Amino acid sequence: MKNTKIIDKKCLIQKYIVENKTTTEIANELNCSPTKIGNALIKYKIPRKKSGPRKGSKLSLEHRQKISLKNLNNTYCKGHKLSNEHKQKISKGCRGKNAPSYIDGRKKKLNAWKKQVRIRDKMACQICGVQKQSVEDKNIHTHHIKSKKDFPDLVYDVDNGITLCRSCHMTYENRPKVLLKLIKE
Repeated sequence: MKNTKIIDKKCLIQKYIVENKTTTEIANELNCSPTKIGNALIKYKIPRKKSGPRKGSKLSLEHRQKISLKNLNNTYCKGHKLSNEHKQKISKGCRGKNAPSYIDGRKKKLNAWKKQVRIRDKMACQICGVQKQSVEDKNIHTHHIKSKKDFPDLVYDVDNGITLCRSCHMTYENRPKVLLKLIKE
């Protein structure tokens, strides 16, 4: 039968921090459960040690050799140094027009289109009338009335845009026919 005695804070600090014992070792000494020791650590606000291998401890030569053998065929662990010429090529390849996110300056055009639509609609949702304070407000969205996919020539046409609040945008985004009926009314 386990002992239900109260665990003393000084005793716990001595065994856990000074003697560097685990909760299980302390529990066996005090004839109680490791959970009770863990709860006492929390109660006395004693910081818990991380479980698993001790950080900073040295590995034996045998263990290091095992790791080395395991990683022989792993090309990810081998690594290789890049020449300065190769580094420069990588650097040049990710800037300006060569950057992966660059698409003929469309991002700037699209942002300008959004701003124009929001200003035209006085930054208010055209469905429910919710008014926003600034052009950059995250809760107000611009939406293409006719899809960009089906009508690529109307992508930057301000008349093909409408300002919606976030909830209306979520509601009508995949329901273009319903949105068109609401706009015409």
